[in-house]
Amino acid sequence: MWLWVLQPYSLHTHKLVSAQLSAPDVVTGTYNGSVTISCQYDLQFKENTKYWCKGSVYELCAIVVKTPKNRFNDRSSIVDDQEAGVFTVTMTSLRKPDEDRYWCVIARSGRNIFRRVKLLISNTGIIQLHQHRHFSGCNTILLLLLYMLALILSKVDLTPKLISVLFPLK
Repeated sequence: MWLWVLQPYSLHTHKLVSAQLSAPDVVTGTYNGSVTISCQYDLQFKENTKYWCKGSVYELCAIVVKTPKNRFNDRSSIVDDQEAGVFTVTMTSLRKPDEDRYWCVIARSGRNIFRRVKLLISNTGIIQLHQHRHFSGCNTILLLLLYMLALILSKVDLTPKLISVLFPLK
């Protein structure tokens, strides 16, 4: 995919500069999971610094990771394969606030080359977490009452039957 960037070369005119940088338009990650994004570039930029930044507007985005010095932060990393012409960003332990617009960027003199990537976070993990918490998040008093009921019924032979009714196996 070609990205066309207008770059000024005088006060009154602009020349059209093309640079090849491709990345997926949208990437979906799972809550608490990880995602890997590949940004492919023309080999003429293999020595340039590459970075991954976050924000809805490129000019105001915050750098998350960059090559060569800031390759890792707490949950993100960037690796530049200069022979293949691709830099790869990995984000781990995804959270809902990570859902945003990100930018694959090649730094160069004049105007940088950039490509937008929208990261979506799937609620699958969140739903599973809420389903898991459905029982564990119950009120302590309710749990104590159920425990006491089980103790009382353990004196009677109905416990297995009652437990199977109250807590059916799926």
